[in-house]
Amino acid sequence: MAKWKASTSSCSFCGKSKEHFEMLISGLAASICNKCIDLSNKLISDHRQRQVAASTANKSANDGKKKGKNKIKKK
Repeated sequence: MAKWKASTSSCSFCGKSKEHFEMLISGLAASICNKCIDLSNKLISDHRQRQVAASTANKSANDGKKKGKNKIKKK
């Protein structure tokens, strides 16, 4: 099995060197700085908020359709 060595002096995602970040997390084949982790967390959070908003909007729309179907017309 081949051994991989991550560069411990720069981020594999943004390419910035260690002078531009506080912390670098290194794995077998890649490294990520704290700034890229922060950006990733924000992107994930924003995506989840959009999913919740879309789900809530769809549920509200579906509830409105169901209410309309349950109405009984009186003669």
